[in-house]
Amino acid sequence: MANEGRDELVLRFAEEGQGDPFLKFRVMASDGLRFGQGRDQRRRFFRVGLETKPNKDQREYIFDIKPDRQVPEGIEGEIVQFLRIDVLDTDGPRGREVLVEVYEFLAEEDRGAAGCGSARYGPKPPWSPRCRRDRTR
Repeated sequence: MANEGRDELVLRFAEEGQGDPFLKFRVMASDGLRFGQGRDQRRRFFRVGLETKPNKDQREYIFDIKPDRQVPEGIEGEIVQFLRIDVLDTDGPRGREVLVEVYEFLAEEDRGAAGCGSARYGPKPPWSPRCRRDRTR
């Protein structure tokens, strides 16, 4: 059976109450081929979808994938190896810092993810498994 290109992309966000959809976003695709020389090689991405109006509740998007290059008549879709979603806008972080004692009493589903922090959000709790793993490197 020959490899088939895809002519449609379905993007689904978490169910209501399980997470929020991205406010504004762009979906990019690549066939995986690179251009450029040596260390300057980059993958070529093309736009598949774009949401520019604030999205608060749409949980599913269907984007048509049109060929991004000259193709013989009758060919539909495009070969896609990589997808990239660029988040263009957000309502901002909704998390808040809590005391260790409070965090330990939260149900697992209410704890969220903890990492080692970033310049934007500050340090994460030292009890995070990832932080302990990162310190041993």
